[in-house]
Amino acid sequence: MRRRPFNADTALVFLGALLLFGTTATGFQARVTDLSALRVLDGDVPYRDFWTMYAPGSFVTLAAAFALFGRELLISNLLGVTTSAAAVAMFYRFAKGACGTIPAASIAALVAVAFLSTSYADGFTSYPPALLLILMAADRVMTRCHESGA
Repeated sequence: MRRRPFNADTALVFLGALLLFGTTATGFQARVTDLSALRVLDGDVPYRDFWTMYAPGSFVTLAAAFALFGRELLISNLLGVTTSAAAVAMFYRFAKGACGTIPAASIAALVAVAFLSTSYADGFTSYPPALLLILMAADRVMTRCHESGA
C-alpha cells in the first residue's frame, strides 16, 4: 500500500495550530490525566489501584513524558498543545484527501481548532490523542479506498 506524502500545507497547518494553542494555553491546573500519570509513575495500576473512567493509554503516555522530562505541569501542557496541533493537522489532511480541495480542508481545520481550543489544548487529556489516532486510521482507510478505486 502506497502512502500519501506529507505535504507542506499540512505542516503549515500543524505549525499554525501549534502557535495558536501555544500562545493561548495559560492554565496550569492539575487534571485527572496528570494525577493519574503520577500515580502510574509511583507504581499504581489503573483499575486495580485506582478507578478511572478514562482510557489508561493517556496516563501511560504522560507518565513516560514525566519520566523523561520531569514531573512538571509544563510537560503536560507542552504534550497537550503538540498533540492537539497534530490532531488539527491530521484532520486537515483527512479532509483534504476526502474533499480534494484546500478551502474545504481549511474549514475543517478551523472546526478542529474551535473544538480543541475550548478545553483540550492547554493540557494533556485523553481526547486529543484518541482523536489523532482515529483520524490517522481513517486517513489510512481513505487512502486505501482511493488506491483500489472504491
